[in-house]
Amino acid sequence: MVTFPQRMKTLRKGSQMSQRELAQRLGFSAGTIAMYETGRREPSFDTIKQLATMFNVSVDYLLGRTDLETMNSVPPPAAPVLPPPPLQTPVLNPVLASLVERMFVERHLESTSQIFLFTFAALTTVEIERLRRGASPAEFSDERLVRFFRKFPLDDIRAYYRAAGFPLPQAFVDLESELREVLDRVRMSTDGSPEALEYIIHLAREMFEQP
Repeated sequence: MVTFPQRMKTLRKGSQMSQRELAQRLGFSAGTIAMYETGRREPSFDTIKQLATMFNVSVDYLLGRTDLETMNSVPPPAAPVLPPPPLQTPVLNPVLASLVERMFVERHLESTSQIFLFTFAALTTVEIERLRRGASPAEFSDERLVRFFRKFPLDDIRAYYRAAGFPLPQAFVDLESELREVLDRVRMSTDGSPEALEYIIHLAREMFEQP
């Protein structure tokens, strides 16, 4: 806390007065002013009032009891307390909701619990509900969303990511490449009979629907 000697010395220097000049104005010796400023001597109350008037400050300010220079001083206004910004709810896309719901209908999945079990709990039930309402892929972990969608046709997955404005995850790109390679191998080793095509479909499903 600021003391009277410190405050007096600060005010004197701020007024660009030497100890001798201040002493002359008060009718004291320079030594008396020096003792006031070092705390070796205390001024009388009349002297304190004289100093306060001379420096245009309040007595309380001069004595270090307040940081307001005058009784009419107003403390600086406190910074306004702003309310926290409202939480932004992610926007739901009705197109995505329609695509996802169609995927579930094609698999005869009606309830969230059925979807949860069918996809080996890749997403939580809450996340599945968000997905059904049209949530963006950005709301989910890429790895878990890939695990979730592996149980559905690749064409539907591609349509979902295209509608969402997201690139098809690399896992599905790699899977598509594998399927094409298998198809090419089977075509080279068969005569294109219905049995061979049925085998291709069966093999592709096994690859694609693995958890």
